[in-house]
Amino acid sequence: MDTLAADNATAVEYCVADRYADALPLLEWAASVCGRVLGSRHPDTLIVEGNLAVGYLNVDRWGEGMALLQANLAGREHVLGDEHPATLAARDATACALRRSGQLTDAAALASRVTTQRIRVLGPAHPDTLTSRQGLALVRADQDDHETAANLLAAALADAATSAGSDGELILVMRANLAHCQHRSGRTAQAIAGLQSAVRDATELLGADHADTHALRNELNELLPHDRTPPAVVEQVASRSQQRT
Repeated sequence: MDTLAADNATAVEYCVADRYADALPLLEWAASVCGRVLGSRHPDTLIVEGNLAVGYLNVDRWGEGMALLQANLAGREHVLGDEHPATLAARDATACALRRSGQLTDAAALASRVTTQRIRVLGPAHPDTLTSRQGLALVRADQDDHETAANLLAAALADAATSAGSDGELILVMRANLAHCQHRSGRTAQAIAGLQSAVRDATELLGADHADTHALRNELNELLPHDRTPPAVVEQVASRSQQRT
């Protein structure tokens, strides 16, 4: 079992690094062993199977991934209970997968459910709750309801501002998504102001050369009139042009 735990830990590290193709053989082996040794309904088996389902989705094996993810969610509901944090994690992952596959009505219903549950169980500003709240907003945006999406994100960010334990990088992603939704709903001035603030904070938190800081600058540059492009963005564009020559 020590080897099993080590291989599962390695697989999780691969997943965090977006190396899902490398993770899958380890996860498939771990899921098989867990099911045989511990039983299909053991909590550890359910955790490994959930990781395997997400791995399948991220290498575009959607049929296998969705089937396993939904079965895994049902298993967690039965074994752990409807509002156990691990069950909520599987429900959130399922909502995200439904959104990515274009099943927006089902995704919206499930995202709304898990968001409400996580607010009640974990609190409104817990990182997992914020992830679900952002997921619900993204479903609304995919349904072309950018005004509602922006309002959902703004409310989540307001709650996060009162919590010292919020994930700084998650907050930056949420702020970028808020700006996008504000722009799409006709509030471009607010979007620009929000992105300018996010760029400053990303530079302080991550560094000026971090990929996420660059991405925020690029989003800001797309919204600004040409003659108002910040010097840092001009320098970045020039630098990238030189690298391509």
